[in-house]
Amino acid sequence: MDAAAFAFPTEPLDRGLSQKSQVVLGVTWTFFALALLCLFLRFYLTRKFRRPFTPDDWVMLLALALHTLFQVFFTLNCIAGFGYEMQTMTIQQIVDMGKWAWATVPLNLLANLASRVSITLLLVHIFSVRTWFKRLIITKTALLTTIGLANFIFIFFQASPFPASWDFRIPAKWRLSHEPHNILIFTELILFVLSDFIDGMLPALLVWKLHMPLQQKLLLMIMMAGTLITMGIAIGRAAIVSDSLNKSTDASAKDGMNPAKVYVIFGVTSLLASVEISLLIILGSGPKLRVISKLSVFDKISSSVASVFSRLWPGTQLSVSKSGSRPDEGASDVELNKVGAVPFPEHPGGCYSSFVQHERHGMTPQHSKENQMDHITVTESYAVTHNQSPKQTNTQV
Repeated sequence: MDAAAFAFPTEPLDRGLSQKSQVVLGVTWTFFALALLCLFLRFYLTRKFRRPFTPDDWVMLLALALHTLFQVFFTLNCIAGFGYEMQTMTIQQIVDMGKWAWATVPLNLLANLASRVSITLLLVHIFSVRTWFKRLIITKTALLTTIGLANFIFIFFQASPFPASWDFRIPAKWRLSHEPHNILIFTELILFVLSDFIDGMLPALLVWKLHMPLQQKLLLMIMMAGTLITMGIAIGRAAIVSDSLNKSTDASAKDGMNPAKVYVIFGVTSLLASVEISLLIILGSGPKLRVISKLSVFDKISSSVASVFSRLWPGTQLSVSKSGSRPDEGASDVELNKVGAVPFPEHPGGCYSSFVQHERHGMTPQHSKENQMDHITVTESYAVTHNQSPKQTNTQV
């Protein structure tokens, strides 16, 4: 690269962000804000309803922290001049742009891995009784993590000294070929596609058989449908990377001088990578956000809607659920095992014929006789009498 070609830019240096940078930053920061909001609500609701924090919560928080650094470095890259032609930039601007562009690669890689590990931990927790599916998602996530860490190490040791990785003015003692990195990133993108297919399609075959509330099933379906979007993004990124696998070094250097090629190779790829991580954070937080319906504001909204309906159509009654009446109902995110009816505990001395009678305080004996049943639910307002021979036991609850 001829440094003299960039010594005298043909445009002023204080021109601000290019139009391409403005579009890319607008899209990526919008999705980032949504991801930040979802993770904030995830931790706020968990703390509010005194539910324990689980490992997938902390791993997803790590993913957001890495994603935040990615967004900051990508923004600095755009400020340095991304979107403008190289011939209109100074040497220092080109070096700064290359430095921030280089820094976004490992951060994007780690954020993507962390978000997928968090989703895997959540799915393992939910499908804990599905042994074959649990082993499958653990295996594919372990493979993704291994290849991702290998790629991360390669990025940091691709040149010596370290700044020579992005500063072409520094002569490198040695420099690794870009082909291994391209092959590793392409392989990982293919695995991302397979991972999203597994997370999006296979659970759909199981979700309606889960023993959990309908609301939880619907949120799982939304999360799994969203992974198909991230699968499409991974396919797009893989297509862009594959285009550079068969190119020579001279051809790659020539593309580096072409603003359209630079925008596609770095700009579009970074946009897709940023949106992908934001979607993974949003989708991974979805099942944890279902408790938001227990907030008192939803009771007020339901009451207001019921009031409007009663005024518009007199005689119409809408049932308003009190979210705080049963805070533990359906609070578990894990799939429950199917269990049968629990039998009445046997007497420690052997089996005796017995009967159970319950009566409500203040009710007549005739009413209690009509309401005899084999299986009862004991509440504070009921007295349970258990008569059996040869002994008689009275228990007041």
